[in-house]
Amino acid sequence: MIKGLVSRIALIASWLGVIAAPAQAADFAAFNAGYARDVVTPAFKTLAGETRKLAQAADDFAAQPSQDGFAALRVTFDSVSDAWMQAQFFRLGPLGAQQRSERFEYWPEKRPIIDKQLAALLAKADPDALATEKFAQSSVAVQGLPALERLLYGDAARQVLSAGPEQKARIAVIQAIAHNLDTVAQELAAAWEQAQAEPKLFAQDPNEATAQLYAGLMTGLQIVSDQKIAGPRGQTLDKAKPKSAEQWRAGRSLKNIKLNLQALRDALAGPSGFATLLGADQAALKDEIAKAFDAALAAVDAAPEPLDTAVTDAEGRKKVGALLIAVNHLRDVLNQKVPAALGISLGFNEMDGDGS
Repeated sequence: MIKGLVSRIALIASWLGVIAAPAQAADFAAFNAGYARDVVTPAFKTLAGETRKLAQAADDFAAQPSQDGFAALRVTFDSVSDAWMQAQFFRLGPLGAQQRSERFEYWPEKRPIIDKQLAALLAKADPDALATEKFAQSSVAVQGLPALERLLYGDAARQVLSAGPEQKARIAVIQAIAHNLDTVAQELAAAWEQAQAEPKLFAQDPNEATAQLYAGLMTGLQIVSDQKIAGPRGQTLDKAKPKSAEQWRAGRSLKNIKLNLQALRDALAGPSGFATLLGADQAALKDEIAKAFDAALAAVDAAPEPLDTAVTDAEGRKKVGALLIAVNHLRDVLNQKVPAALGISLGFNEMDGDGS
């Protein structure tokens, strides 16, 4: 596991074009270890705790379907989604391996296949295909949160309570997805726990590892800007794509953006975040980072909910546009000013050239 993780770090470094800056006074090895211990690992442990509750709720509902059980499933779906939004941008290492990120949340859809593949899965409802190990090898389109969202919040979601012919199949697929999400989350938490115990993970080139960890956050911020905000908003009102918003069926699109920004702020400016690498002479930059995050989060709060409705309304679009401007300003600060101050250099990231 660790050898594979180290190899992936080296591969991603080459892929991203990260070039290590000259050695700085900062102790990058100590920072990386603290960042993994205090920022990344807790996020995945929290995720694993929430997916365990989701799997249990799915089992309880399967044993005795009820309105209360269905409501409990939605609550645990929300809790897992909350935790995922605070962990999904720690892409280096375990999350990037074995398609775990795509298996947890296949979004945005490169092509509209989730509905089609989910319908096929429900039509067959083959117990063997839904068994944990077999299901983990199925299409990523049906393994994670987007497919589960359709079952809990889609047009036909209440069929799971109707005692009709589709009820059994829907409950079985809900269970399969819930347990798959739990399996992935437990793997992620365990992998990061194991990585902390292996000092060689960050010791081979600590500066380079710091650059890669930072690049992962910048990729995450680009996803917020380009895919979570600009994508649904479109260039003009007639080009808005409201149904491309993340988790719009569950009404979570803006909440997800806020959780992403809060997690990124903690990773940048928290007690074990990247700002701890900035010297005392960088107080003005620290203040600029804090103000940029405050402005972006305030813009989220000012945007009308739900996002998929706001982007199709002239007044709503103005506030979503203001959010986009605030997030892009934050991106500029973090991309243009911070790396040099940290003593790292960034090249291309994994979103460059991505047409999705």
